[in-house]
Amino acid sequence: MDSFIKKMIKKYKKVTGMAIVFLLTFNFGFAQNVVEIKNPGKFDTINELIEKITNLLIQLGLALIILMVLVGALYIMISGGDPKKVTKGKNIIKWTALGLAVVLLARALLTLIKFTILG
Repeated sequence: MDSFIKKMIKKYKKVTGMAIVFLLTFNFGFAQNVVEIKNPGKFDTINELIEKITNLLIQLGLALIILMVLVGALYIMISGGDPKKVTKGKNIIKWTALGLAVVLLARALLTLIKFTILG
């Protein structure tokens, strides 16, 4: 008798679980109110979102490039003739120029991809 009750409880759990899944999965049309989610951004497509993000990153990169050129120039100006500080300032400016090239090439590559894919 005890095993019979255990089997019935097990079947009851299975049937109850399937009923819950069924009820949660299917919409019976009883919903009266429809929830509308408004677009919080100022863009309508994913392309506009990607363009805004890339423009922001490029602007931040250009601002950082200007700052690093100034830091490199400052190292050279306050070096007092110390060759190590002059070399450090030159290296900062050299690597900043390389960073500028990367930022500009990234922008050009994104534009090329955009026009190739989107037409």
